[in-house]
Amino acid sequence: MWRSLAIKVLLLSVTLGLAHWEQGLTIVRDAQRQASTQVEPLVPPEMREGYVVAMLTLEQRGGEAQGGITLNYLRSKGRWRCRQAHSAVARGNDLVQLVDMLLQAEGLIHSDVPERASDYGLGTDRSWMVTVHGPKAMSDPDGDVLLQIELGDSLPALDGAYVRRPGEGVVWAIDKDPRALLARDFRRPWLPPLLDDHLLPSDWPGRGARVTAVLVETSDGVQYRLELRDREVSQERQLRGEIPYEWLIVQSDGNELPTSPDHSIAYAVFLRLATWADVLDPERAEEIVMQRLKARVVIEPSQGDPVVLYFGVPDSEGTSPVINTLTQTLHAVTADIVDLLIPSSDRLTDPEGPNPWGERLGQ
Repeated sequence: MWRSLAIKVLLLSVTLGLAHWEQGLTIVRDAQRQASTQVEPLVPPEMREGYVVAMLTLEQRGGEAQGGITLNYLRSKGRWRCRQAHSAVARGNDLVQLVDMLLQAEGLIHSDVPERASDYGLGTDRSWMVTVHGPKAMSDPDGDVLLQIELGDSLPALDGAYVRRPGEGVVWAIDKDPRALLARDFRRPWLPPLLDDHLLPSDWPGRGARVTAVLVETSDGVQYRLELRDREVSQERQLRGEIPYEWLIVQSDGNELPTSPDHSIAYAVFLRLATWADVLDPERAEEIVMQRLKARVVIEPSQGDPVVLYFGVPDSEGTSPVINTLTQTLHAVTADIVDLLIPSSDRLTDPEGPNPWGERLGQ
């Protein structure tokens, strides 16, 4: 009898113990689930202070015959540039925005199963490893790393992305999509992301400045200066559509010719928006200058440094190498763009003639 009672008590104790153990596991699971749904900053606030970004490194496993790609962006000669693209000028604003996105992103843990990271594009040839370096990036053996984040696939439904921090097995879903800034140009997939493909850098001539003169000289004997001059126009006349300035053609003999306002304005705007087709090695610049140049265009701003563009001899397809003395870069520019950059003066003075610059700008 005592033996039978002892067995029953023992079984009851075991049963109660199992019940408490299961309840404990449920509490733990609930706590983990609750923690995983709490929105938190990707980068802790204390890590955001005192940021001085000197270099950005992008690494991708795919590309270059699957050997991987490493790209370094750093400030040189006053602008952000990509070392692996012959120091071509990069889109500085987008580069800063990329870093800000990572610093300001918030999100939650989407998965804590390391084996599933590839489901979200992490650890694959689609991912980008973003490393932010401080001022000692070039002298510090460890690269003066301030921040490192791996970018996985985009999360379009939330305008976000999947990311993870190195050394951690969890996958975050964040409310920013930094990799949207890293999209390659589908027309030129061989080029690194974040390059500024404008022949004139987007930050030139600077806040408040404007183009005031353009000197055009060609090997065919074309030579003139397009000048912007202010003029007195009453407010009443401005309301009727008259503009308080005019563009004039100053010929080599000093003669001045009025231009078509629509043509001259469109040409001046086009100068700022013209794009290049490819990046070339600036070491070739001296060789190009020694050869017979096709043209020279000097673009002067109201303040700051002018830009001088030297146009080399075009290839069989009409594409010309163009040297930019301001950025000290060399680019390939297609024949249609070159034609619009070095027009004859009569194309700017005839108001009845075609306005190809306006057509390009969608006017």
